[in-house]
Amino acid sequence: MRPPYADTHGGNEPGQGFVPFSAFMREALYGPEGYYARSVRIGADGDFVTAAASPLFAGVLARYIGKVWHRFGRPRRLQLVELGAGEGTLAEGLLRALADHLADGPEVIVYVIIEASDVLRTRQEARLRPRPSPATGRPWIQVHWADPDPSLDTVLLANEVLDALPVERVRRTADGWERMWVRWERGMPVEIAWRPAPPDLAERADVWLDIPPGTEAELCLEYEPLMLRCTRFGRRMAALWFDYGITRDEWQAGIRPRGTLRAYQRHAWVDWRREAGRCDITADVHWDLAMWAAEQAGWQVRLWQQGEFLLAHGILDFVQPLADDGSEWRPALARYRQTAALKQLILPGGMGERFSCLECWRADG
Repeated sequence: MRPPYADTHGGNEPGQGFVPFSAFMREALYGPEGYYARSVRIGADGDFVTAAASPLFAGVLARYIGKVWHRFGRPRRLQLVELGAGEGTLAEGLLRALADHLADGPEVIVYVIIEASDVLRTRQEARLRPRPSPATGRPWIQVHWADPDPSLDTVLLANEVLDALPVERVRRTADGWERMWVRWERGMPVEIAWRPAPPDLAERADVWLDIPPGTEAELCLEYEPLMLRCTRFGRRMAALWFDYGITRDEWQAGIRPRGTLRAYQRHAWVDWRREAGRCDITADVHWDLAMWAAEQAGWQVRLWQQGEFLLAHGILDFVQPLADDGSEWRPALARYRQTAALKQLILPGGMGERFSCLECWRADG
């Protein structure tokens, strides 16, 4: 049975139920039988972890949001939009941090979550609702799963979202570019076929993927429509995109001869061809292409290393001194966990160098 995929980039279909890799990836992740519909597990007991679980990360974001609010002229209402909120962990930590660190901030914060997975939305709602009304002070925080209000000044947050967008798999040969096609029936190994890439895809690959012949890569064609869509979420806007990625220079150097595509299950790499629908499939963000797409949509951009961004916005201020409760081991254990979390977020070898933060700004709403 052929799944209901649509090839929006045309050309050279090998037939017999094969579809472009991007269509397969969308179905394997987001379709009715896909990973995010049936199998997704996030956290230490799941398939992967993110920075969202760290109170240090949430504290920095709360401080950043406060700075943006001042830059916007201290509007009475501020909108936060989170794309792909996972289990709701970042939202929970951020709402707590905002209540603690932004008491003199906006009167109302509208927190809007945009989530493609019904399974994850259910978990988010269980974690974030109901929220008690604050007895005193500000801000008053409203959580919604709805379309953003384009009339409000807005901060957009996206933690490990771009790496989950469907990509095209391409291969450079002596004769030009080839595109990967796949055939997948749930429970069966994925079959692969390579065919000459259509002209529009080959042209984009020429521009963004100067890789050596005989090597493979991924090309995401969804950055542009996503960045454009996000510009419509608010009036004046700032956006932070945290993710792992690769640059044009790194592609050109040939450091990933078989591309960056991989799949995770219970914190281990697995073969996506055998575990499709049951595993998280991901590819590195092409930062040069993502920045170009954001600029085309009207954003001003800056790319940071994650560690650089977190240090610049005061993560060390959120390292809490630990009170002595009379126990010999509890303070030491808490200190160890806090130090380990800090190192993972900011240092080379952890997320600090491997991850980047794409900061976008649009003040002409």
